[in-house]
Amino acid sequence: MKKSLEEIQYKDAGFSMDHLFKSKSEKVFVLSLKPNQTMPVHKHPGHNLYLLGYGGEGSFLINGETHTCKQGDVFSVGPDDEFGVNNDSNDNFRVFAIMSKMD
Repeated sequence: MKKSLEEIQYKDAGFSMDHLFKSKSEKVFVLSLKPNQTMPVHKHPGHNLYLLGYGGEGSFLINGETHTCKQGDVFSVGPDDEFGVNNDSNDNFRVFAIMSKMD
């Protein structure tokens, strides 16, 4: 099955999470944030999260520490890590993500 990342739209009311593929053990999705939009800090118990910055620039808050994410940067977030996203730039920010259930 094929999906197009170009079809994903940014939302004015807040960040968007668009699922591309789902299975019992994995989710593949895109996070899209306009300037000054945030995703609150949260956890994904029992899951690993892999993040690829592929549009714009923003930051991830991981366990209370801020990490800049630029296009091409890849991050790994563990099941016990607290994680949030902030678009603190003047441009749109987009993240490709894979969340996989731990064995």
